[in-house]
Amino acid sequence: MFSLFYEWGFLAALGFRFVESPTTLADHLGSWLEWLPWIAITLIFVISWELLSQRIERGMTEEEIIRTSQDPTRTRKLRTGYKTIYKFLGPLILINYLALGDWIPLSSVAVGFAFTWFTLTAFVFGIPRMTDRYSLFLRRCFLFIPIGMSVFFYLGYQEAERRVTNSEFHYRIYYMNKDNSEGFEELQLLRTFEKWLVVRNHSNKINWIAMKNVARIEFQDDREKFGGLLCKFSERLCWKNLKK
Repeated sequence: MFSLFYEWGFLAALGFRFVESPTTLADHLGSWLEWLPWIAITLIFVISWELLSQRIERGMTEEEIIRTSQDPTRTRKLRTGYKTIYKFLGPLILINYLALGDWIPLSSVAVGFAFTWFTLTAFVFGIPRMTDRYSLFLRRCFLFIPIGMSVFFYLGYQEAERRVTNSEFHYRIYYMNKDNSEGFEELQLLRTFEKWLVVRNHSNKINWIAMKNVARIEFQDDREKFGGLLCKFSERLCWKNLKK
């Protein structure tokens, strides 16, 4: 399901409508190969940070930290004050987006939606009768599924924008002419689907090329190697110049 929202965001960033794109369901379901590495890295970072925080706090729960502090009232305000911030910050970001449009970065909109949805969920299930009526599983689904949809839409949108602005995706695409001769065109390959390629030409136009018309694809490796901080701040100490 999240793959569909990733594809929706990716195609929307390129100016295509999701339902009108000549892709198959297998293409969209297979897009998990695009986003799974980033999600895995993020989960590893979040889990590592949580474990490190628990180690610093000596494994105590939130209530234990507050109860054993010298001033429990002040400690509770300090440790829960951020909830008051995102109650107002989330709706404020969404209102600014509606007023100012794309001047507000899409990443801020995704964060604003997440904060707003957290606030709404806390309000809906903020009374004992609601928590008793709905199981913890349903409450977690109500909270995290919409946020996951918005996050994956943003990830797809952001990835498409990165590929459009990045020069590392230049390919030489060969095709067969009617007289069986081979021709080629240097294009920016944005995405490969089962039966189609999404490319951008030198006129900055984004087109679909049928895979059946492609003979072969050759990668043009014009990427600049990462030289480290020394190359960034000093050409004399850069190892690239030392080799010359």
